[in-house]
Amino acid sequence: MKVVHITPYYPTCKGGIARFVSGLVQSQKSSHQVHVVSQEGEPSNEVTVLSMGKGRFIIKALGILRKISPDVIHCHSHWHMLAPAVVYRRFHKKTRLVFTFHTEPPEEKKRTRNRVFGKLLSRCDVVTYVSDALRKRISSQINIKAKQAVVYPGVEEKAFTEHEHEAFAEDFGVKGISPILVFIGLLEWKGKVQGVKVLLESISEVRDKYPSLALLLVGDGSRRPEVEETIANLNLSENVTITGLVDNVFVPLALCDMYVHISLQEGMPQSLLEAMLLGKPVVASNVGGVPEVVKDGKTGVLVEPRKNQITAAILNLIENPDMSAELGEQAEELMRREFSWDGIARDFSGLYVPD
Repeated sequence: MKVVHITPYYPTCKGGIARFVSGLVQSQKSSHQVHVVSQEGEPSNEVTVLSMGKGRFIIKALGILRKISPDVIHCHSHWHMLAPAVVYRRFHKKTRLVFTFHTEPPEEKKRTRNRVFGKLLSRCDVVTYVSDALRKRISSQINIKAKQAVVYPGVEEKAFTEHEHEAFAEDFGVKGISPILVFIGLLEWKGKVQGVKVLLESISEVRDKYPSLALLLVGDGSRRPEVEETIANLNLSENVTITGLVDNVFVPLALCDMYVHISLQEGMPQSLLEAMLLGKPVVASNVGGVPEVVKDGKTGVLVEPRKNQITAAILNLIENPDMSAELGEQAEELMRREFSWDGIARDFSGLYVPD
């Protein structure tokens, strides 16, 4: 079976969508012929990168589809990833068309965009979501006349060397520091950055009891200056470091004693799953798809994104290492049992064939 993925991001791009599509593609290679068309990333024999505007992207992607003649087109995230596939499908009706939502669409021009997007999505055989919360949210906004399904992301650890581990700790000043907390996410979306700001307010209180505490904010984006301003206003410059984007998120995750994911908007954060795979205790906000994997008191700690709750949860985990270790073990067991990429690839393969 020939499968073409059309995606806005692919490695070497950082971020959850790139890691999702890459993980799925690698797991599909043993059973399918796979090609990727991406707007950003590193080109190769199996990856075509079209770094251009939406209109030209649609035309060029359509040309690639005509050349490959795929059995399945799997589109990701944005409407202009789907548009060339819908046009191709009009003349090749046996081709299966699948679309995956990773995040909620942006707010601008919402009514018009949703109407057009809904018409495109209704041409799909299946529309999938990375969480049930995302399915409910988008289904309430967009009229989609197509089969819908939830397929969670897979997760797989990316290896690194001891030298990379030590160099990272040295570069960001956390060698020998304890406790180390990590948050991973793009500083781009308003809801995510608002969550980070609440987390920083909490950290200012935790720091009063644990002055050596370090928080690494692994990410970057257009709202980074807002976060830097909050760090300065709370006098947290000695405790909080923004690392920027990194090649391998498992390096900072391996360093940390706790993973903290506080956000006001989420689909299903890939970085949260990766922290759980490493057996890290997690504190996460009760939003989006997060409570579908973080079961409070079992695989992590769920909090409302409010300063007092976050502070209490972080202090409780620091001061109860046995409980923290147990939460981490349960989280890792869940990831290895239900979130392997091989299993996720099989789920998608089932959607690639007619009922």
